[in-house]
Amino acid sequence: MLSRTRSTVVTRGPWWPRANSPLTQDEYASAIHIYNQALTLARAEGSRGLEASIAYNLGQVYYHLGEYRAAAIAFKAALRRQPSWDGLYDGLGWSRLKLGRYHLAIEAFQSAPDLSPEHRDALVGLGTAQFELGRYEAAVQPLDRALRGMTTVV
Repeated sequence: MLSRTRSTVVTRGPWWPRANSPLTQDEYASAIHIYNQALTLARAEGSRGLEASIAYNLGQVYYHLGEYRAAAIAFKAALRRQPSWDGLYDGLGWSRLKLGRYHLAIEAFQSAPDLSPEHRDALVGLGTAQFELGRYEAAVQPLDRALRGMTTVV
């Protein structure tokens, strides 16, 4: 789910175009280096929202590389700066799911719909984590909610 999303492009600071362009070219190592530099600058600026955006993008890069522990750390760092961003809980949940930390994934996924009730990706993740734990009945409700929110294409 998360692997299909693209990093959010934010046009703050001279380093944003450089940081986001490698993602479109699959130059992930370069992106990690640039995002880490950007985090240092954002911290010096004292911009919590900007720090959260950069950490989110860093989490996306790590997730795409299959470095799920590093992705989870980046998403958690972003949540400390912007705890009301539902997409961060979603990213954290998928990272934890990939690590096999299903109970922690459920905890993260449950937070996203609390902030945005029809957050389909988090609902799918919640159902998937429940399914992986063998809680098949518990998996049905979030998956059903996610399906009801989808548009049928014929």
